[in-house]
Amino acid sequence: MASKSGLTINSTVRSFSNSVANVLSKIDPNRSVKTANVIKNISSWNNSNLAVCPGEGPRYGDFKCNHDRTHRVCAQLVDNSEGQCKELAWNDDQQSFWQITGQQKWNWKTNICNPPNPGDSWCICMWATESLIAKVGCDNVHINCEATDIPYLLRSVSDGGWDLSTSRECIKKKCPEPKNRPEPHLNPNPNKSSGLSGIHTHESL
Repeated sequence: MASKSGLTINSTVRSFSNSVANVLSKIDPNRSVKTANVIKNISSWNNSNLAVCPGEGPRYGDFKCNHDRTHRVCAQLVDNSEGQCKELAWNDDQQSFWQITGQQKWNWKTNICNPPNPGDSWCICMWATESLIAKVGCDNVHINCEATDIPYLLRSVSDGGWDLSTSRECIKKKCPEPKNRPEPHLNPNPNKSSGLSGIHTHESL
């Protein structure tokens, strides 16, 4: 059953799509149809094809990484096979996500491995993803492609003051392209109000 928050978001996206089509129809009817179709395709991909991020907490209701402006990357942080809940190494020094980001004292792996959505991953910020890639390299970043909002990331230019060009290239390299993924149109300010810097807890990452 769809969550109340999920239904609200779907309704908001449909409303936004209709509004854009309305405005552009008065300027350029052909552009209106094309733009509305792109928005419709992106919305459809996000809501129908995006998988649950296994391990994500209950903050979004449906455990998906497609709700706010920044938590769009489902990153695997632990190895929870056979219930071991072991932190994954993200660099050659065998450091975990929490060690690299300076968050070991807030380590929330037990939240990831236990109900209500036991798994091995978490929805992290796009800017945090960019920072991690810069520190450990694309090959050492553990991304759950099926649960990452790839279309949103590919059309995002920056987040929290970070240029996302490396993240976009890394995602293209690590994640196979869905057949129905719409062509990305870069959005220069997906998180304009955010001025994130320094150390952040899991609520902001």
